[in-house]
Amino acid sequence: MPAEQGFSEVAHTADLALKIDGQTISELFVHAAKGTAWLTRCDHSPDSRPEQHELTLQSPDIESLLVSWLNELLYLIFERHLLPEAYKLHELTPFSLRATVSGVTPCKARREVKAATFHDLVVSETPSGYQAVVVFDI
Repeated sequence: MPAEQGFSEVAHTADLALKIDGQTISELFVHAAKGTAWLTRCDHSPDSRPEQHELTLQSPDIESLLVSWLNELLYLIFERHLLPEAYKLHELTPFSLRATVSGVTPCKARREVKAATFHDLVVSETPSGYQAVVVFDI
C-alpha cells in the first residue's frame, strides 16, 4: 500500500506490521484504522447494508489506546463482519477516545489478523507529525 495513504506494510519475520504516519495524532489513529482494515483484505457482498458503531475507549497511555482502538476494529471486522469505511473521531486524548466507525456489512475477511500487539510499539512525534509501527498477531 502506498505510504501516501498514511500507512504502509512493513516486513516482519512472523507477523504483520504497519508503519503509520499522521500530521496529527487524530490522523495517525485514522490511518492506523485504515491500514488495519486494509490488512484483512475484507470484501463486502453485493447485498451489503450500511452500519455504524460508536466506540468509547479509555487506556493508561497513547500506545495502549492505539492498540485498544485497532483491536476494537478487528472485533468489528471479524465478529460483526463490518467492512469499516469511515472513521469519525469525536474526542481523542492520550487516555481516551470516542469515535464512530461506519461501514457496510456483511464482509468476509480474506486474511486472518488476530490482534494488534504491544511488540516494540512506540507512538513518537516526528518533524512532520506522528509515527508508529504496529505489529499484528496473525
